Amino acid sequence: MSIHTRSGERAGHRRASLRVPPDLIALAASATVALLVGFLVVVNEPARVDRLEIRNETELRLTVSVRGEGEWGATPIAYVWPGATDVATDFPDPGATWVLHLSSQHGRSTEVKVARSDLEGAAWTYDIEPDVAQLLGPWRAIALTEDREL
Repeated sequence: MSIHTRSGERAGHRRASLRVPPDLIALAASATVALLVGFLVVVNEPARVDRLEIRNETELRLTVSVRGEGEWGATPIAYVWPGATDVATDFPDPGATWVLHLSSQHGRSTEVKVARSDLEGAAWTYDIEPDVAQLLGPWRAIALTEDREL
């Protein structure tokens, strides 16, 4: 006949206790947090553009930056020499409407809105037309009464 204690254990037998060292608990918690943060970074990484060819048909050296519509900061993606082509690679996708910020060596700049779908349709090529040079060229006084420069 065996004697049972109130907890249902046999007299003389002790239940094995599982004691996990606090250092092991802290290590497991740290590893879990690190995995969670890593997962969130991978999941929340913005879409990227692999390649955008930019053709500069002006006589100006241009810096090209891009931002999404309604955003403040622009990411520089290319420096394009006059009459040359540059390829911008691996930059954040600004979304459905891109705002291309073009600035010249003369310190003047302008912005052009472009639909992402138009760039896709053009095989990821953007042409900077020669008429942009009028907006970005050196400051000039223009006679309002005649079609000639002063």
